[in-house]
Amino acid sequence: MRKRNIVRTLTWLAAALFLSAGWGNGCTPDTMFRGKPPLTADADTLKKSYVSAVLDTTIQTGTNVLWCSTFQLAWDQACKTVGGDLRFQPPEDPMVAALNHHVVSPADLDSDSFIAMAGRVGDGIIERINLATALKFPGAPRPRFAPRVGLQRPQDIEAYSYLFKKLDFPVPFERLDEPLNFGGTNVTAFGMGFNKPGHEKMAGNVSILDYKSADDFVIELKTKSALDHLVLAKVKPEKTLGDTIAMVQKRRENASPIAAYPSDVMSVPKMFFDITRGYHEIVGRTLIDPATGTPTDQQLLEAVQNIKFQIDEKGVVLVSEAHMSFGCSAEGIRMPVHQLIFDKPFLLVMSREGGKSPYFALWVDNAELLEKAGQQ
Repeated sequence: MRKRNIVRTLTWLAAALFLSAGWGNGCTPDTMFRGKPPLTADADTLKKSYVSAVLDTTIQTGTNVLWCSTFQLAWDQACKTVGGDLRFQPPEDPMVAALNHHVVSPADLDSDSFIAMAGRVGDGIIERINLATALKFPGAPRPRFAPRVGLQRPQDIEAYSYLFKKLDFPVPFERLDEPLNFGGTNVTAFGMGFNKPGHEKMAGNVSILDYKSADDFVIELKTKSALDHLVLAKVKPEKTLGDTIAMVQKRRENASPIAAYPSDVMSVPKMFFDITRGYHEIVGRTLIDPATGTPTDQQLLEAVQNIKFQIDEKGVVLVSEAHMSFGCSAEGIRMPVHQLIFDKPFLLVMSREGGKSPYFALWVDNAELLEKAGQQ
């Protein structure tokens, strides 16, 4: 008890220190988003978009697939706490088996951009999570899925992860005047307009990795972070999101990149959404002890993830967090033009140099998550 009180005191002192100092003149991850409020929704209310905890998710025609590594990071930390893969009774959901493949790891990210922790309440995990968040992301709002203090038993488990990325383009692109028609819906877009002067600097942001046609190409948008990669691919998808990412990665590795021409045109849909996904399909299941293979007295009480993402002419901002709680169930053309128009299904992937897996992926196959024209 004395140890927990000491940790709690340090947490409050650290939080008070950083809140008083501010972060970058008062900026926090949430205040770094720009413009109008985002599309805010519970994933269950989305009709044409699916939020997945795993990359091994089938891509269905007409459906967006959204994924971020935060839930897997929290899951893996929970596995370390129990001493093996998480397994549940009654029979597991296929998602559980996929998560236990552990296809992403902390090595896929830079340590300054995330935290991922899990542990038992009696060992002070709640206080340690709060302290780590205050130290690494000073001035940030209190995590919306912060573990609940005072309701758990010492043996109960909390797992949590938080990710923040802000990738600015070295030179901002244009906010295009004309809306982009994506699947019959007019949406706002940014990029490089047709035959406009002054694109020399903007074109330096664009590396054309593999261009087969106006409907089949892979590009990378360069940001101020040399070790983060922002790849967009207008391609026909493979069966799953993971397979599609692997196919695009192979094309990146085998192709010979060229720089975009100042006369090239590019139109990318703007997005700004704040989506929360509760993994109801596994909540309420009884945790099995990895050592004995027998059920424990703990159930998965909460499994939730939030993904807040924005892409516009200035760059990309991503904030995501995931939380799991285990406890008693009682609780003018001068050169050939590349047409880089993302008006049909495309893939957006964010990854870190040297990482084996990405940390964010989105397959866009409809306009539900895109910023609609006329709503600015």
